[in-house]
Amino acid sequence: MANASTRRSVSYEKLTEREQYWKETVERLLAQAQETDEQEDQRWGKGLPADALPDALAHAQSRLERLRQAKTELEREAQQRLLPMVESVRQTVGRAPQTVTADAGYWDTTSLSDSGLEGVQVLVPPDANPEPRDAPLPPNAPQTAAAARMGEALGTETGRALYATRKVTVEPVFGQIKEARHSRRFRLKEPENGEP
Repeated sequence: MANASTRRSVSYEKLTEREQYWKETVERLLAQAQETDEQEDQRWGKGLPADALPDALAHAQSRLERLRQAKTELEREAQQRLLPMVESVRQTVGRAPQTVTADAGYWDTTSLSDSGLEGVQVLVPPDANPEPRDAPLPPNAPQTAAAARMGEALGTETGRALYATRKVTVEPVFGQIKEARHSRRFRLKEPENGEP
């Protein structure tokens, strides 16, 4: 999205951090509410009508839900980009790529089993924090046979070497543009007077 608002754009990692913060806040507020309920039951008797949720708890719960929805939307967007990316390469080069490497945001069990990827070695970790080859998948990773197979493929010496090529091809260019040149945003239109 070329015209996306920068103040409304949030990275997946930041969403995960915020989700964890609001989850902890909701749990803390629920524990406080439970303690208050128990104190009120002791003071005035059990079974009296409950008051509405405190404003702080209601706000924290709605905030947590909105963050979870945003995170789900980001995951869905990224997951639907793997097949179009491979098709774009196929059209540009005239043949399918031999190997495709992508970060965990592109993991999508359905796309990975699509016939459009036949004959293409796809290396996409099922989790943003890959585990050693023999380690079980973390709880937040997809718990499927495909995810386990991908973990095994990425754990081999060949898989690690191929996946590591991401660090020496395209990604350093973005890092140099962002960090060394201090360019985090680009102008998408020429100024009115036509000068660059």
